[in-house]
Formats: sequence, C-alpha cells, structure tokens
Amino acid sequence: MYVPEDVLIDILTYVDKADLPAICRVNKTYREYAADNLYREISFRFGTLPRAAVCRTLIDSPQLAARVRRFEVGGVTKTNDEAMHLLADTLQHLPSLRALDLTADNYIQNRDHKAWVLRNCTFKLKTFCTSFCFNSNLMNFLVSQTELESVTLHSHPIIIGLYPFEPSALSKLGRVSVTSMSWLRILIPGRPIYDVEVHDVNIGSRSYHSFDLSLLSLSTRPILRLTLPIHVLRRTSICQVATTLPSLEELTVTSNANSTHAIEWPHVLEWLASLLSNLHELRDVSVVNGNLRFPGFDEKEMESMLEILDHSKSLEYFTMTSVVSTKTWKRVGGEWVTSTADSERHNLWVQEMAQKFRHSPSLWNL
Repeated sequence: MYVPEDVLIDILTYVDKADLPAICRVNKTYREYAADNLYREISFRFGTLPRAAVCRTLIDSPQLAARVRRFEVGGVTKTNDEAMHLLADTLQHLPSLRALDLTADNYIQNRDHKAWVLRNCTFKLKTFCTSFCFNSNLMNFLVSQTELESVTLHSHPIIIGLYPFEPSALSKLGRVSVTSMSWLRILIPGRPIYDVEVHDVNIGSRSYHSFDLSLLSLSTRPILRLTLPIHVLRRTSICQVATTLPSLEELTVTSNANSTHAIEWPHVLEWLASLLSNLHELRDVSVVNGNLRFPGFDEKEMESMLEILDHSKSLEYFTMTSVVSTKTWKRVGGEWVTSTADSERHNLWVQEMAQKFRHSPSLWNL
C-alpha cells in the first residue's frame, strides 16, 4: 500500500524506537525514513559487545553515521584503551552531530583525562556535556566548537591555570551548567551567557566560599535564568543581587543533601520578601530543598507566604520542591492559586535534576 512520504514521516514520529528496525525491513522507502529516526539519537552505556557493534556499524556506514544528531555514552571511565579508541574513531565518523554527552560513573571524584577521544572531530555541536577534566585536549576541543550554545561540565577544572582559555572562543555560548563555580571564571567573561546553573556539590570547596556574584555581570548579555545554591546567594547583599541581575526572569535556589545547613524556611521567606522587592523582572522562583521536607503550612502561615509573593508585581510562578514533593502557585487574575499541572511540570524537572546527579545519589538522597 502506497503511503505519501509526508504522512509516513508523521507516522514514524509515533513509532517506538524498538520497532523501527522491523520497519526498515519493509522496503527501501520505509528503510530510508525509518533509519533517519532510528539513528538520529543514540544512547547507551559503553563497554558491552552489542554497544561496540553499534560503533562499528557507524564507522563502516557513512550514510547511517551522517544521520546521527545526538550521541550519548555513559560509563566512559570504566572502559579499556581499546574501547576508548573505538569511541574516538566513532566520533570522527559523525559529521552531522549536534549534541554530545560523555559522562563518567562518578563525576564528583573523577579526574579522568580521556578527553583525547575528542581529537580530530569534524562535527560542530550545539550542546555538549562531559565529565572530563579540563586539560589541553578538552580546551582545544571547546575552542574548535564555534557553534556551541550550551555546555554542561561535570568536573572540577583542577589544572585550569596550565591551559589559558582563549577569550574569543565559544562566542555563541549562552547556557552553562557546572558542578564547580570555578568554571564560571573561565566561561562567562566576554561571552553572551544568559542561563547559568551551578550545582556545586563540593560545599567546602574554596570556589564555594570565594564566589563573587558580580562575576555574572561580565557576560555580554543579561542573565535571565539562574540556578544557585541558596547559601551562596544569601551571602550576597540584596543590593548587589539587584545590581548584578536586573533582568533576571527565572531563579532557582537549591540546598543539597551534602550541605551542613538545612533550609530554614522562616529565614528564607524573610530573605525572599526583600529579594522580590528588588528584582522587578522576576517571573518564576523555585526553592529546591534536597535536605528536608518543607514544613506544612496552616492557613495563617499560607496567607503570610502569599503576602510575601505579592512583594513582586512581575512574579507569575512560585514553586517549593523537596525530595518527595512539589507544589506550585500561579498568579491568576491577581490571586495566587495552586497549579496541579505546573506541579507535574516541576516534578518532571526534579526527575531531570536527579538524572543530572545520577552518579551521586547522596546529593538528593534518592
């Protein structure tokens, strides 16, 4: 039966990926379009023979390799040299790649220097995630990625001073997500960063205690979205926060399970009231507590909290998230109402956050 190509393309978007190989065997036309969906995104943990077979298929089939847009490989630090050479060879055969994720099993303690697998790659990424340490190989790779817009770095730049980073590199970078504040000193100055996530898992680190929020003002674009440990932000005066982040639209403050300080909710509300009064573009605020459940609120306490939210005329959403629950308030017609749909949206976001820290379950006590 003849199926118009545009209809076939639409149908294939609803087909489970596990069924695509069978569709590829129907006829040449079906194989052409199904293979595009089958190979567009490839994700696996490295090291097993079937996964190695995928790499060899891509190396031997340039037409299939050219279809790959996203390539995600976990467990890269537990592989032998032969497997890493196979990975390096595979990456060199993916000219159309736009998103790459190479993560270790424990990026908090990882001091892996296998970034040499990124040599001689011809693709130009839009997004890049890695747990490789910052060394000459990683630096040269980042410099070569002139189209990079988003980068996630799950490591500490241990030997940063040995490899000066070119100021002209990464001229299109807009979003950074890091697990060490030291990365911000490398990535922000002179670049159009507007979205910053800092999940500094090493609370006792020097970068944590010496972080200066004014560093964010060195971006060539206003910071619109910010995720930061709450104790870092609260050490900064409200006046400096307002001066540094006048255009901030979305703010997420976090407290993780490694912190020795739990979020003290009454103090947070007092601080939040002052913050909302000074950030006039803020639309969305989330408080993420990785230590404790948020306390229950009686009717009077709830009224007090909603009065605090009214300190901001621009605020539209407020969310409280713990390791077990999420609750979102939405401003509708000047009144604050709980929003089930948005709570579900944030629950999905929590799962995404947990996935980011999948190599450190203690961070969320999951």
